[in-house]
Amino acid sequence: MAKRERVDDVTIRGAAGQQLIFRNFEGAAGKFNNAGDRNFCLIIDEELAGELQSKGFSVKHTKAREDFDSVPYIKIKVGFTLKDGTDNPYPPKIYKIDSTGMKALDKTTVKFLDGARIIKADLIFSGYSYQDRDTGETRYSAYLRNLYAEIEENDLEREYNERFSGMDAQDPNNLPFNVN
Repeated sequence: MAKRERVDDVTIRGAAGQQLIFRNFEGAAGKFNNAGDRNFCLIIDEELAGELQSKGFSVKHTKAREDFDSVPYIKIKVGFTLKDGTDNPYPPKIYKIDSTGMKALDKTTVKFLDGARIIKADLIFSGYSYQDRDTGETRYSAYLRNLYAEIEENDLEREYNERFSGMDAQDPNNLPFNVN
């Protein structure tokens, strides 16, 4: 197999939470996703879409609907594991930011982002080459390198995050009520 080429990193700052669509950080199987494939899509502007397409990235467009226009987006893979199933020696660095500060997420905790209300995200992704099966052309897949996601909290989440910061919520001894 030929060595995969890498293109320059792309940095996105200040993406609104609604720009991160079709989130599947867990890698759950679904109609448009194989089990174990972790990814999300990022809505981008037309200018960046043109730049990425000219470099060989696959940029798609949402379907236009009555209440909104078609917009370009790019699928970004979240590579915690390699194709052979082993751990990626250089996994993406993903952080959630809330009232308690910044917490690193790993391959077991990153699924939290699938249902989180993200206010803002800053991210970096890299492109790695592959051969298009149909055309034989060199194309690029986007792989997440870094993600900083600010999470919206409601009053109770903020209160409990502040009161129990640093405690393991999975440990029944750390809960503010009895579970038995």
